[in-house]
Amino acid sequence: MNILAVIGTHRKQGTVSRLAREVLRGAEENGHRTELLNLYDYNIKYCIGCWTCSRTGKCVLEDDFEQVFAKVAKADVVLIGSPCYWGGITGIMKNFFDRHTGTAMYKPSDAGRFHELSFGGKIRTVMREVKHFGAHSELRGKKFIFITALTAFFPLSYLWGDLPATLKAMKIYCKKLNGRCIGKLVYADTLFRFNPGKKDRMMRKAYQMGRGV
Repeated sequence: MNILAVIGTHRKQGTVSRLAREVLRGAEENGHRTELLNLYDYNIKYCIGCWTCSRTGKCVLEDDFEQVFAKVAKADVVLIGSPCYWGGITGIMKNFFDRHTGTAMYKPSDAGRFHELSFGGKIRTVMREVKHFGAHSELRGKKFIFITALTAFFPLSYLWGDLPATLKAMKIYCKKLNGRCIGKLVYADTLFRFNPGKKDRMMRKAYQMGRGV
């Protein structure tokens, strides 16, 4: 299989980066093709909300997003990795998600005139289109792995809402692409490090996760 790790962290030797590499190392040893993609290596501009992509399937912005998205489209397994910044995924990861709207999602051809239809026409249109709603067919069925790292230790990382919010953003991305999560790695307590042996255990866990894909 093709396994792509998409990470959004400026720290290329940081926790999320190392965990992602360990997952890929395990997957490579299991015979899979792997690639690590750090969003900071690409020019991905902010979504401007013009909705042109919903009509044309292509963004009007001239940058590297299409190049990155093409890799996601070809992958069988997508690893999404982001540290938690202020209770959520990093800004560059959120920006990456935002840019998927017209490229990844199906839109009915007559959606713009839905309000003009009769009640019966609206019902028929909904019944016809609902089976197509969601990601384009070539994007459906992908498997996902989530990786995040947080400074707060458990259970504070959960009680404060940081961990649930970070994982929720990744889960929504997976759901919108009609995918399925096959694993997640959460490395909490990266600041105080109460448990000195935790890093080695997490790296081994990441490697074993890759071996199991």
